[in-house]
Amino acid sequence: MTTDAIKRLPRCCLQHSDWQTLAEHLRRDFPTLESEQVLRSLVEAQRVTRRFNLEESDALDVGELMVRHRLMLTTGLLPDAARTDPQTHAAPVAAA
Repeated sequence: MTTDAIKRLPRCCLQHSDWQTLAEHLRRDFPTLESEQVLRSLVEAQRVTRRFNLEESDALDVGELMVRHRLMLTTGLLPDAARTDPQTHAAPVAAA
């Protein structure tokens, strides 16, 4: 895959002011998913960004990208590229 084939994930705003606003926008943007599923993904993104001690604005940006990517995969808006060409790996042979 070349970098020309990589597209940016769509976002609804340039930046969100807080996690609550982001949650509302994600629930609006993914109406086919249960609210609980959207919120679980958002909570997991918050947890991950806290582990890296990101500034709040950076955490919101990174968290949004994580959640949007996950939800777009879930809804089929993005193909799961990791599984489109699975490869079989031979088990290592033990030395005799």
